[in-house]
Amino acid sequence: MRRQKRINGSEVLADIRVGMSESELRLKYQLSEKGIDRVFRKLVSTDAISRLELCSKYPAYKSRQDCIKQRQAPRAELTVPLPLYDIGSGSLGIVRDISTTGLRVAGIEAEVGEVKTLQLPVDLFIQADPLLICAKCAWVETRGNNKRYTVAGFQITDLSEADASVLECFINFLILGGSGEWQVLQ
Repeated sequence: MRRQKRINGSEVLADIRVGMSESELRLKYQLSEKGIDRVFRKLVSTDAISRLELCSKYPAYKSRQDCIKQRQAPRAELTVPLPLYDIGSGSLGIVRDISTTGLRVAGIEAEVGEVKTLQLPVDLFIQADPLLICAKCAWVETRGNNKRYTVAGFQITDLSEADASVLECFINFLILGGSGEWQVLQ
């Protein structure tokens, strides 16, 4: 049986932050391309670093991830808080990224398969009424080291034609905003 190599994530993070190249990291930690990708995924999943930061520092990593994660709809990742309300429970969450087919949300408790009615206050950004979205929970993860929180992926299952049009305009606003605060993920 093959033994897994133990790598200190804090040390890797420090090496990343001082500007070590991906090839230097691979050499130092004796990792393959897949191995360094696993380390990067672990750092992202523990919120030690954002995927955006890794992609900006390591274009080859971004290219590999883009090939893996081709999506049917462009996704806008938010770096500023966008609240989301769960109508059923009254809970408040934060949208992490959004597309015309789904969204990733932190702070709303859900179970896989559960359908929620969510209100998205796009009126904070564009001139439109808040959107009412029915979405089915596709996955749930608990994240954070000291302060634990839930992150869930929701697939949009029902949206009025008018709200779908507003959502598409809102996503285009985020993607094309050019403010430096938004990043497109494919």
